[in-house]
Amino acid sequence: MVDVRETPQSLPYKSVLDWIELSEKGCPDPVTLSVEFTREGARRAMSELDLERFLKISEDGTGLINTKIPKSELTFFVDLIWNFGCEAMIREPSEAITYMRQKLKMLVEQYR
Repeated sequence: MVDVRETPQSLPYKSVLDWIELSEKGCPDPVTLSVEFTREGARRAMSELDLERFLKISEDGTGLINTKIPKSELTFFVDLIWNFGCEAMIREPSEAITYMRQKLKMLVEQYR
């Protein structure tokens, strides 16, 4: 058995953002991701490498992401935004909102 920790891999990207950019170039189906953040959410999002690049901070400290991402990466971003709880609100696309609702429903069922 080979220990993968000892076998360095050469990847065409250095971060998830690079991976997404690489994916976007050949992505025929981009979607607009729009997310509003409270002041606390914006502060936390600034620490998330995969979000801070897209984050715009308002004068009052709240934040907004309004960017195009590959549709294939939508669940990745929703799962990331899930961690912000009430400090973030997805505005679009509707598929992201539906996925978030499904996650909430499963969580409620788990704690019944």
